[in-house]
Amino acid sequence: MRVLALSLATAALVLAACSKESTSPDAGGPTPDTGAACNRPCGSGCCEIGTACNQATGVCEACTLDCTGKTCGDDGCGGTCGACSGNQTCGDGRCTACATTICGGTCCASGQVCDATTSQCKACTPDCTGKDCGDNGCGGSCGTCAVAQRCVANKCAGCDLALMDCLGFEMKCGDDPATGCVCGTCSSEEYCSGGSCAYCARPLCNGACCLEGELCNASTLACQACQSQCQGKTCGDDGCGGTCAPGCQPNQACSAQGTCATCTASCGTRKCGPDKDGCSCGSCTGNDTCVDGLCQPCARPLCNGVCCAPGSKCDSATNRCQRCQPQCDGKVCGDDGCGGLCGGCSSGTKCLAGQCTACAPDCSGGKNCGDDGCGGTCGSAPCDPQQSLFCIGNKCTQCTPEQDAEICARLQAECGTPYAVDNCGNRRGPSWGAPCPEGKECDPRTFKCATPCAPETAAEFCARLERECGPASGTDNCGAVRSVNDCGSCTGTPCVAGQCQ
Repeated sequence: MRVLALSLATAALVLAACSKESTSPDAGGPTPDTGAACNRPCGSGCCEIGTACNQATGVCEACTLDCTGKTCGDDGCGGTCGACSGNQTCGDGRCTACATTICGGTCCASGQVCDATTSQCKACTPDCTGKDCGDNGCGGSCGTCAVAQRCVANKCAGCDLALMDCLGFEMKCGDDPATGCVCGTCSSEEYCSGGSCAYCARPLCNGACCLEGELCNASTLACQACQSQCQGKTCGDDGCGGTCAPGCQPNQACSAQGTCATCTASCGTRKCGPDKDGCSCGSCTGNDTCVDGLCQPCARPLCNGVCCAPGSKCDSATNRCQRCQPQCDGKVCGDDGCGGLCGGCSSGTKCLAGQCTACAPDCSGGKNCGDDGCGGTCGSAPCDPQQSLFCIGNKCTQCTPEQDAEICARLQAECGTPYAVDNCGNRRGPSWGAPCPEGKECDPRTFKCATPCAPETAAEFCARLERECGPASGTDNCGAVRSVNDCGSCTGTPCVAGQCQ
């Protein structure tokens, strides 16, 4: 509807600019120039909607609007089928993300910059001579500084630690907003988002971590929706950079057909994932996720075994990570709604309703663990689980954690990996090995064995999303992220926002 509104607004402007004595499209002559602004000049006049200017004769000629399968670009009558938003450019009637810089409507190639004078992309040679950090003159970087340093005139300089705040020292990476000093860095498997390091189980895509159901487009270097291919498979590649569930048990390998077979693992220091021959070395438990053969903690509750990256959240309906828009308007601290923070508070204050408020730590009543009410903890050391001590009610208390089978029985889970808080207050992710009977698979939303979901056809997908033309993207009836390139075409009318107009 946004594109339709834009088209109507454009039509109104053009009609207002042309004379009331305009000729019909069949007459061939342009509207006489009345001195009013004209967005579509032709010869000595202005072309109406439904006509295009013949540049050779200077005469407006009748034409047919053609926006079939297009979301942008020329409509065949001197107008457009829509405009691209953000860092996108139009090519072949489709909007695509630009991984570099948009210059005069064109996406500059790698190694090019935008000439501000001509609005044209031009070749650029990076220059880092004598530079330790900062801009290389081509939109890239000459390097980054170490922790507690900042970049000054392309040189790394020391910082006054007393002036560094790093949002109440809650930032683990990135530059301190107050001083520009580096608060911390992430490992090569991590990326920095909102001051937090996040593990990405897949190669980064232009610095971003693609979610489950997405694949990195090698041309645009952007994450895009992808339809997983796991029908009849219990392991192996899902075609979207992920793996098919439930996966193989230790000392099992995934065959080319996507089934598990017995093998002998050679794991060395690997604790999870496959060895070099594809034999499983095990899986992670609790709130850990497997990264390069090691179980790494996730700063947020896992979403069906996946650690959602900052900028995404776990969708309760599909039990998958979904992208979301951070909400920090009017907030200086606290949750941004997408797993990140809007900022942090200094010592002696706590975040209440998005604002930093003075507070006094409270560890009275024998509290020796847990939150002190001001973002800190009570007690000098954490409770020791090796001695069966767990923090319950702000006190280290003897407790025997229930077994995995007990958790699964309590949750009435037949399969999969249900995540829950156990009887000792620990967030647990039991490794449940019971496979589903032949002909059934584990539903990650209910943890019940069910008949495999049959994905709807492309026509059914388009009909449910109420799109009769052009592309469509969304979640299908089986909860998978899916895209259809073309829901149909229009006859004699343009396709606007999925509808024939």
